[in-house]
Amino acid sequence: MSTCICSCGESAPHEVARRTTFDGQTVCLWSDGTLTAIMGLYVAGIGRKRLPMERLWEIANEAALMTMDEVVEQFQIHHAIERRLQRRARRHEACKEIVA
Repeated sequence: MSTCICSCGESAPHEVARRTTFDGQTVCLWSDGTLTAIMGLYVAGIGRKRLPMERLWEIANEAALMTMDEVVEQFQIHHAIERRLQRRARRHEACKEIVA
């Protein structure tokens, strides 16, 4: 995932939103695509993995309806989908090179 500048103009990773889960835990969304617990602590099952902001916002918008375990599960599902899409894109590029 490439380094990007947040819509606020800041290029360094920073917290962009906080949500409280159904079981009362806080999750923080960061501009670099990470999701952490309060104070930037990594969440078990997520660690340092990143997602595109669109996918991260999908999780954040539903966080109040999910427990932390469900948030982690959703993150893992979205991360697996992203990995598959990236692999498919690489194969597609490789096929285009063979044909060309």
